[in-house]
Amino acid sequence: MIVASALVAFGAAATWWQGYQVRTRWPAASATIQRCDVKSHKRRNSNLLVWAADCAITFQAKGETVKGGINSLGAYYEHRPKSWGNPGIDELRAWVAAHPPGTVLTVHYNPEWPPQTEPVPPDPIFDRYSNTLTLRIAGIAAAIGIGLLVIALAVGR
Repeated sequence: MIVASALVAFGAAATWWQGYQVRTRWPAASATIQRCDVKSHKRRNSNLLVWAADCAITFQAKGETVKGGINSLGAYYEHRPKSWGNPGIDELRAWVAAHPPGTVLTVHYNPEWPPQTEPVPPDPIFDRYSNTLTLRIAGIAAAIGIGLLVIALAVGR
């Protein structure tokens, strides 16, 4: 369990580093929302529906107009359970309703592939680099691992 916890913590650190790179090394631009919808689709190899906010945006990068998009994290429930890291479908609908076509927002874009964007600051429904849930899982796995180790040492005496 302790090894599993370390692996989860390593994954969280890698995700944090990737988010740090996006937020500090990708250029920022003012983008205009062209269209924004909440759509559902089936997950691969499953009948489970996942919902996401899918928004088309345009912005200027390197002297050209770029057509890109922002996509939310997947939502599986109407309302987000407290212990769940992904947004609720109701949160997606509220964000889309608050951002009609013509809304201007700031995005970071990938200088190597400008259509790839992330909103700034990242709203929780778009924050792919948040490690809150991952770190909770790592902490629980570490606590269980330490508990099992203590039990094994106590029984072994």
